[in-house]
Amino acid sequence: MLIDFIPENFIKVTKSVKDFKEAVREAGEILLSNGIIEEVYIEKMIEVAETQKYIVIAPHIAMPHARPEDGVIKNGMSMLYIKEGVDFGHSEHDPVKVVFALAGKDHDSHLELLSNLCEVLDDDDFVKRLLNIKNKEQIIKLLSK
Repeated sequence: MLIDFIPENFIKVTKSVKDFKEAVREAGEILLSNGIIEEVYIEKMIEVAETQKYIVIAPHIAMPHARPEDGVIKNGMSMLYIKEGVDFGHSEHDPVKVVFALAGKDHDSHLELLSNLCEVLDDDDFVKRLLNIKNKEQIIKLLSK
């Protein structure tokens, strides 16, 4: 279950953000406030998002991350749900509504978190329901299945 990797207090729902940088920053702040990363990691995630469009991993879904040595304290993943969506500059997959911020303490942990997330996102029905969420309670219920 994805809820095993994204605890309830690592999930936030917001109506809108002004741009992709704010989206990455808000998702990163969740990790920072829970002791998963150092503040510098947020800026590194933004730098990656500015230069690498591959962080938009599927239609309406982004996964910002940086390198373990960029300020990861321990493994963690947060989720920011943006009701109105935000453009990340990806011609096919914008607007992004779901931002999964990923922090892996080392290369293997990073790949494990990524693998677990991608496995869940391979389920088209799950993704369809995820993109039509109305509130945090619905997200928690969906992630708990």
